[in-house]
Amino acid sequence: MGNILSKIREMEEDGTLPQFDPTNMGDVLNLAYSKGLRQQIMFDAMDMIRETPNLSNEEAVISSAKKWHVI
Repeated sequence: MGNILSKIREMEEDGTLPQFDPTNMGDVLNLAYSKGLRQQIMFDAMDMIRETPNLSNEEAVISSAKKWHVI
């Protein structure tokens, strides 16, 4: 456990620690999961795709997350 914490500290100092990217569907869904909204965002994204079939999955998830004020 100590090795992990020291590695995280080193990455923070170097600036190589991965940051949250609001355009990355995985990051958005992880944040939604931590807030308990992942399932709702996924359902809302599926509804958006039904309404607009040319919308990509990633675009729908990000739009849904914005609608639910996750990002």
